[in-house]
Amino acid sequence: MNAALPPFNSLVPAKRVESPACFHEFGVRTTNAMEPAPIQILHIEDNPLEAALMRELVSVSIPEQHELKWVHTMGEGIAELATNKYDVILVDLSLPDVSGIETVRTLTPKAGGVPVIVLSGYDDEKTSLEALRAGAQDYLVKGEVSSHLLRHAIRYAIERKRLDTALAWERELVDTLLENIPDRIYFKDKECRFLRINRALASLFGLEDPLDAVGHSVFDFFEKSIAEAMVKDDRKVMNTGEPVIGQVEEEALLDGKCNRVMTTKMPLRNPEGEIIGTFGLSRDISNLKTNSPNVVAP
Repeated sequence: MNAALPPFNSLVPAKRVESPACFHEFGVRTTNAMEPAPIQILHIEDNPLEAALMRELVSVSIPEQHELKWVHTMGEGIAELATNKYDVILVDLSLPDVSGIETVRTLTPKAGGVPVIVLSGYDDEKTSLEALRAGAQDYLVKGEVSSHLLRHAIRYAIERKRLDTALAWERELVDTLLENIPDRIYFKDKECRFLRINRALASLFGLEDPLDAVGHSVFDFFEKSIAEAMVKDDRKVMNTGEPVIGQVEEEALLDGKCNRVMTTKMPLRNPEGEIIGTFGLSRDISNLKTNSPNVVAP
């Protein structure tokens, strides 16, 4: 076993057992009567000999506790996925009821997010790329798969899928915020063009879809003098790296609407820390100006 690789069981949920705290045989720590759940593997393969060889290879590749279920057809595989939970799927590209790239296209929508590893008898770069584009996590060539390679493939497929799921959840949270918050949120590039805006700002602009603002600037929505002041602030933020926080501004749109807002603008940075634009939030305080005696005009 490659000591550099952490055990698979750390990638799957734990289950409750009655045993006391201990260490798993292959290095997975268990505490408070918790032990790693077996890795659940679904193998879809119509050739009994190939299935037997893969079962043996899996047993060598994954010494941790695991359970492998073998089915002959895609139909049986999809039925199995509908009734049981799996951590990874191994699938042959030549099945009785589907073959070629259609195997992946048929399986991935039914997999419920379970990572798919393709097993093929052909070392075909075009097919392997198509399989990955169709949703497979990896493409392995039968006859060239060592226990070390299979271990890597299964482990990384599970881990990549876990990270993809976490990232998708984070995106869902951000999208939910942008769709529902009444404050107006935007992201701009270095040319002060919109990269993304939220639903509230799209509504202010009279746009049905926030994506319709992409590539446009404030000059397309606000009166020229107002737009010039906004761009001046954006460039100052990008040049200095210093945010503008809680600044009160008067807005005048091209359609004649006027608002008073409190705005915050921040530098937008890439993963290397370089400033690549700005992002910000504006809150309409027009009603506060009218109704609250405590708000003083700037």
